[in-house]
This record gives sequence, structure tokens and C-alpha cells, in this order.
Amino acid sequence: MRPGAYEVTVEHTGFRGAKASIPTLRVGDRLRIDVVLAPSEVTEEVTVLSAASLLETDTSSRGQVVSLTQIRELPLNKRDYTQLVLLAPGTAVNPRQRIGGALNINGNRALQNNFLLDGMDNNSNATSYRGERVDVIRPSVDSVAEFKVQTNSYSAEYGRSAGGVINVTIKSGSNRMTGTLWEFFRNDRLDAKGWTPTADGNKPKLRFNLFGANLGGPVIKDRAFFFANYEGERERQGTTHTRTVPTRELQAGNFNGVPIAGALRISPVDPATGAPFPGGVIPRARFDPVTVRILSDPNFPAPSAIAALPIPGLYLNTVTNSNRTDKFDLRGDHYFTSALRLFARYSYSDLEIFRPAPFGGYVEGSNNDGFGTTATKAHHAVLGPTWTVSPRTLSEFRLGFTRLNAAVRPPNFGSPGPTELLGIPNLPNDPGINGGWPKMLFDGIDAFGRHTSTPQFQIPNVYLLNNTWSLMRGRHSLRTGFDKQYIQTAILDVSALIGYFRFQQNIFSNNPWGDFLLGLPSVHSQTSYSVIYNRKDLSFFFFQDDFRVSSRLTLNLGLRYEYGRPIVEKYNRMANFNPSTGERSFASNGGTFGRALVRPDRDNFAPRVGFAYTLLPRTVLRSGYGAFYNFTNRQGREGLLGMNSPFVVDLVRSQNRATAASALFTLRSGPPANFLATATPRDQVLRGNDPTMSDPLVHQWNLTIQHETGRNLVFEAGYVGNRGLHLTRFYNANQARRMGPPALAERRPFPAFNDIQYMDSGGSTAYHSLQTRIEKRWEGGISFLHSFTWGRVMTNAPNWGDGGASTQDAYNFANEWGPDNMNVKFNSVASWVYDLPFGKGRRYASSMSPAMGALLGGWQLSGIWAWRTGLTNTVTSAECGPNCQLSTSERTQRADTTGQAVAIQAPDNFRWFNTAAFRPAATSYGTASRGMVYGPGLHNWDFTLAKSFSLTEQMRLQFRTEFFNAFNQVNLDQPNTNASSGTFGVITSALPGRSIQFGLKLYY
Repeated sequence: MRPGAYEVTVEHTGFRGAKASIPTLRVGDRLRIDVVLAPSEVTEEVTVLSAASLLETDTSSRGQVVSLTQIRELPLNKRDYTQLVLLAPGTAVNPRQRIGGALNINGNRALQNNFLLDGMDNNSNATSYRGERVDVIRPSVDSVAEFKVQTNSYSAEYGRSAGGVINVTIKSGSNRMTGTLWEFFRNDRLDAKGWTPTADGNKPKLRFNLFGANLGGPVIKDRAFFFANYEGERERQGTTHTRTVPTRELQAGNFNGVPIAGALRISPVDPATGAPFPGGVIPRARFDPVTVRILSDPNFPAPSAIAALPIPGLYLNTVTNSNRTDKFDLRGDHYFTSALRLFARYSYSDLEIFRPAPFGGYVEGSNNDGFGTTATKAHHAVLGPTWTVSPRTLSEFRLGFTRLNAAVRPPNFGSPGPTELLGIPNLPNDPGINGGWPKMLFDGIDAFGRHTSTPQFQIPNVYLLNNTWSLMRGRHSLRTGFDKQYIQTAILDVSALIGYFRFQQNIFSNNPWGDFLLGLPSVHSQTSYSVIYNRKDLSFFFFQDDFRVSSRLTLNLGLRYEYGRPIVEKYNRMANFNPSTGERSFASNGGTFGRALVRPDRDNFAPRVGFAYTLLPRTVLRSGYGAFYNFTNRQGREGLLGMNSPFVVDLVRSQNRATAASALFTLRSGPPANFLATATPRDQVLRGNDPTMSDPLVHQWNLTIQHETGRNLVFEAGYVGNRGLHLTRFYNANQARRMGPPALAERRPFPAFNDIQYMDSGGSTAYHSLQTRIEKRWEGGISFLHSFTWGRVMTNAPNWGDGGASTQDAYNFANEWGPDNMNVKFNSVASWVYDLPFGKGRRYASSMSPAMGALLGGWQLSGIWAWRTGLTNTVTSAECGPNCQLSTSERTQRADTTGQAVAIQAPDNFRWFNTAAFRPAATSYGTASRGMVYGPGLHNWDFTLAKSFSLTEQMRLQFRTEFFNAFNQVNLDQPNTNASSGTFGVITSALPGRSIQFGLKLYY
């Protein structure tokens, strides 16, 4: 049944009839209506006025319904409904994420949730989240009827992912023609300045408009209905980038008194002699011509003079991002008979975002693929007949299709290539990939040049089919069904299309900037252009029995079976590496293993067991357990076996002082001609999957008590936990076993190969929490919800999408166990909607004159308050040189600890923690453990003050003023935790200050 108001009539021969009123049926509700029929010889009807209780007396799962009132009235920055998921206990969002909808639920990975739209899968299925969101369609707030987030031990009907289930329902039409028009507006003139400094001292520019309309109504009265919704967004928003850049003195070759801490303070030596440069200055005559060309570019940055952040080498630049979004939904419902109805819906979204790089022109400094143009077109279609076979049997069928076409292009895409711009020979020169300088990476300062892995795209097509039967048999409420998904994905996601150069400490001059001036990179990499076509199918089957043992006890018993065929490539262009044999294997026609090179996991039975027991008339004890599998790892190219040679050439060439002069390359000479053709297995980065890996499994459990303290007011407290097993983790399967000498290749377990980016299922997590909730359902002009979580999550394999540090030592996984980077100890969120009790139809002054009513009546105050403790951070550092170098990929070098305390009494943005507690690693195994530094917490108030005007009996105008971070609280970002950086321990930015949004909505 769709969300809304219902009336239940109960009749039986020889008894008086009865009616029960349900003011609101919500998404996912399972309501018990207790009605007593009195004997009677005369037909009589008695109306029983009863609102459905907030107590959950028939289910052991945990979750939170977000009502239409909350969706419509609470303040939402950019009108994104997924922000309301955070109202539920156990939920959090990582500010380090730029991926929309990436939510951490009960300690699970942010990319493990299952999004449903009208009962149909709505997950993007992109392996590295091109399009920057986890769902295919993000519906407009004003098109959403209601949604529910299920967070723990939900029924066997739901699965596919081990996190939460976000189930959204789109509005439908009715016999009454209704609609909404809206416009939301923001401008930097309305905003506070905020804490983050800008280069010119002015507020970043902001122009934001969000507008739209919807309309729903009858096509044929009582039989056919329609609903249509459109929303557009136009935004230009300034953002400030902070980077560490070389001083003017360093750009001139003068290394005396370098103020930037870290690797740039190392005194450079002449690689030809090993002796220090006279006077600590590298003569300009020794500069490489390419270096001279780069430093002569008018956009090459010098440190900014910012009084608020007097940090040596700090550069600030404020750029303006732009965003254009258009989306619409079309839905039709038709009732053929009282037993057969059909709905069809098509949703479309067209998004284009442009983010300028931190540095101007070709200097760029695009340290991630978030800069440039992100263009995304999304489609979601569903056809859903529902057949009421009998009063006790119902069948729901869904046929659907989704498509996400997401591409990223670099900021200077289409401009000349690096050879023409800088004179570096033997670099790729293809109009399809050209645009800007190659990336230059440094120890101690930030990179410049173009990001390595753009342009790229992901185009997943998903074909969907599911069928669910609901049967009422005595005390048993039964549901059974299946879900089939077939996924096709075209992927361009390689690492270095136009190449990159890396400059490290302790290689040639010992100083990475010195090596750059001399034109001596330690690493050069290029990757061939290749598109792979992955195929995957998923099959799910379930049976659920909710058995009402007595009026006080309900058992929830379910079993789900899930099978996900491992990924295959359309043309069998896949290769794998098996560490147990030290050999590679290649896909071929034949069985699943022959094509996928990974054995299918066929043992995925997922039991669900729980109970709800009514201890007292207003008190319920609930508990549940469930096993949940995950089938979308979303780890980027590193987990894709199609990204292997010979199908993709991913060539990395390293050099140092010991490299023969005949093999040495410089910026001036460029890499060897036909660089990719010179590749050998030792040069190339390989990808591997454990051939026997298991699908990720999470065991979830909860013990919860609910008490209804008054009319429409419930209190809940519970212990919630889970244990994740067989989670994907990444490491270098060809990491050197010890420090050098001899050369790196001779220290590897497989000396014939380079780095092997390897994925297996050895990761694990453990989560324990106390969660409470107080909720007052909307009644009498007020609703309220408060959730609190006290929890801890530990892991040995943080998910890359959560911003976690990767494995340091592939030979010591026990040392990887520690707090997850999303370990939030305390998290408290409150929300409310309150109609001020003045004016017509309200408690006070209801009989005032129309003029006074227009002035004093119709006011509403709503808001969201959020407070949480800080996130955990792992302290890293650069590697200590070629003898220490154990690998160059899938490995994070941690810093050493010094024995001093990490926390300090009065942290501030210049010294958030005791940086003297750490130092750059003296060997390749830093002694710092995972998650030793806690970042700043969050304290935020958002308010909406709204005034409604009744224009006619059927038409209402609402003016809204929304305040985000209303009290202009300073919420600092995370500190720099790289011990080799010049800004180690420093916080250079904060979340936005107060901003004000005006909105105008017409309801008719």
C-alpha cells in the first residue's frame, strides 16, 4: 500500500462492525490494528478512532521513517533528501567524501548501502563513482512521498549490501489535482564570511537558484492518475584551495634557510659528485630547460601572504565552481480492477559540474580527479503491476532499467599536449586525451600539472526484474520472492594517460625540489588507452515468515540466498595473478571460473532471526540477528582484472643514482621513445584478485527496548553491533620483504614483476554501539526526533572511498587493526517541526481579524541540530629513499612515533595535536598505529522560519528563510597528518560559515 491516510473496516456476521482510522501509513510500516467485535443481532457500526502506535510490535529490525512533513519542512542545504538519513541513530557522513549519498551506517563502509526507488534497485554500480554519487537518480525533495532507512537486522526481503537500505517512494496522483511551484535562492551577500581565509580577503562568490514544479491528478476518475515533476539547479560557488608551494628562493635554486618543514629542508648535493652545491644554491645554468619553462609560466604560484595563516610556503587561491542540473520524473498509475493495478515511472537527471584546478592555466595542481568537468546523465525506468489474488494473497512485480553515463574531463581538455607545451619528447599526443602538462609529484609540497587518470568514464546499464508474493495464513505473514539483476559496464579508468613524473627525497640530489630543478625524476609512468566492458549478474531469493505466536510475541524468521557471478569481460580481456603459484592466468571461453579467473562464491545463505515481545501494554522488547552479503566493492580500477597487461599497459619506470647513464632519462630527454612498447613484466603494474576470495559478509545484531510514554511519543534504547568478515582489502602482493640494498626488484618475492595491486577478502571490522531515539509523531502542529549514538568501529581494512589509509606492511596485517577513519565516538542529532500556535485554526488568537491573521498566523519554525566528536586520522610520511622503498602503490607509509603524548591541552588550527610526537619514518615501517589523531568535532544548527499565506481554500503560498550554520560556528576541517609536509599538524580550512537561503513555494 502507498503511504497515506487509510480507514480499515472490520465486519463479521453476528457482530457489530468496526472501523479503525490510520492517519498516516508510512514507508515500510507494519501496523497492528487491534479491534474488538461485540456480538449483535442487529447490524451496527462502531467507529474506533485510533492512530497507529509508534511501537514496533511485529518486527525486530531497526530503522527510521522520514515523513512527508519532515522532508518538506526541515532545512536542507541544496534540497538533498539524503541529508535526512542522518536523523536516524547509527548514521554518519564523512566530510572527506565528495561522493553524494556516501553514508556510514552502523560502522559499515560508506559505499555498502542499498538504494531503492519505488521498490527497484537505484544503485549506480560504477566501480569508482564517476558521477560522484552512489545512487542513479537523486529525486527532487518535492517529488518524494516518504522514505525509510533500515539500519540493522532487517527482513530477508532486503539484501545485496551489508549497510543500510534507503527505500524511497515517489509521489503519485490522486482524484484531486494538486501541485507545487518552488524557487530557492542563495547569494554570498547573505552569508557570513566564514573562517577559511581567501587570497583577496573577500567572501567566495555564491549564486544559487533551485527551481521547479510538479503536478499530479486524475486522468480517469478513480482509475488512472499521473504525476510529473521537474527541478533545475544553477550554481556558481567560490571555493578556496590551500596548497604548499616552493618559495621564491627555492624557485631560484636557493636552499639556504628553507622555511618549509619536511623534505625540502634537506641540503641538496650534486648528483654528479655527491658534494653539496656551493653556498647551498643550484646554479640556474644547471636547471633543466623544461624546468625553466615551467617556472617561467605566469601562473606558476608563489606563496601567499595571508596574515591569518602565516605558514611558510602556503598558497591560497579562490576559484568558482559551476553546476547545472536538470531532472524530471513522470509517473502514471492505472487501476484496471480492484484486484489489478499498474504503475510506470521514468526518471531522468542531467548534471554538469566544472571545478577549476587550484592553480591557474596549465599549472593546475589537480591532485585528484574531482577537478575539471564532471558530466552525468542518468536514467531510471520501472514498470510495476500489483495483483491482489485474494484478500490474503498479493503479488508485486517489478521490471526496470537504469543507466548512468558519467564522464570526467580535465580542466584543460582539448588544449595541446605536453610535448607541444613543455617540449618533453616521447609523451602521448592524442587529441582524445590531450590537454595540459603531465603531473609532477613531490615529497614535501603539493603536485602541479594535470591529474593522471582523466579523461575517464563509466557507463553501467542495469536490467532488473523482481517479484514478491505476500500471503496471510492464520498467524503467519509470509513473503517470498526473487530479484535478478544483469549489469553491463563500459569503463575507461586508467592511471596515467599523458604520463606523470615523481620527485622523491634521497634519490639524486637528496632533495625532491633539487631533483626537479635538475630535471631528474625518480619515477615516470604512462598507461595505454583502453576501454573494458564488464559483465556481472546477481540473483537473490528470499522467504520471510513473521509468525504471531501470541498477542504479545511475534517471531521474524527469514532466509535469503544470494549469488553474484564474478565479473567477466565481454571479450575475455582479463588476466589475474596468483601469488601461490607466482604465475599469471588469462580469461578464456568456458565456465565461470575460466572467464572470471575468480571462483564463484555459492554458499551465501543469509538467515534472519528476531522477535518482538510486548512486555507491558506500552513497552516492547525487540532483538534481531541477520547475515548480510555485499556485491559492489567500488574500489576503483585496482580491483579490475581487465586493467592488466597485455590488454592495458601500465608502465612505471624508476631510476636513481645507481641507474646506468645510458638508461637515465631527464625532463629534457623525456622517457625512451615508444615508451609503452618498451614495457616488460618488471616495469608494469599488475592487478590481481584472490582466486578463492569470498563475498563480503557482515553479521548484524541488536537488542532494543521501546516505550511509548504518551500519545504519539516513543523512547527507544538499544545495543547495536556487527562484525564484518571477508571484506575486500588492498595491498601490494609484490612488496619487498626487507630494506635495501640490494635493488628493489631483487628484494621482491616475485622479482620478475613490478607492483601487484592485489585484492583479497581478508578485511574485517567490529562495531559496537549504544543507540537511543526519542520521537514524537506529527500531531497538534509539532513533531520531534532526537537520536544519539555512542559507538566504536575497528578495522584492518578501511575502505578507500571513506578516505582511509591503506596497508603499510603486507607481511604484518595484525598491525593494521585500529580505529576506522569514520570512528565517531559520540553523535547526536535532533530535528523538529513546530507550527507556532497563533492564528486561524490554531490554539491562540484563532478568531483574530483577517488582517491580523495574515500577519501573525501561519508561522512555522523547524530545525536540525547536530553535534559529534572528531574523526580519526592516521599519521603518514614520505618513504625514506631507494633503500627503504618497498613498493610504490597500494601502500601508505606511516610516520614514526617519538614517545611523546599526541593530545595537547589547547589545540588550535596551527597545532591541532603534538606534532613532536611523530617524525618522518626512518625505515619503511613507521611505528605510528592507525587512527592515533582525532580531528575536530562538529557543532551545527540549521533553522527554517516559514510563513504561510492562504490564498484560496485550495491554494497556499509559503515563504521560507533557511539558516545553515545559523550561529556561524567554526567547524574546522581535518588537520594535515603527513609528517613530511610543511603544514604537518595544521588546519587550513573549515566548513562554511552561516549561509541564508530564501525559498518561495506555492501549493495548489
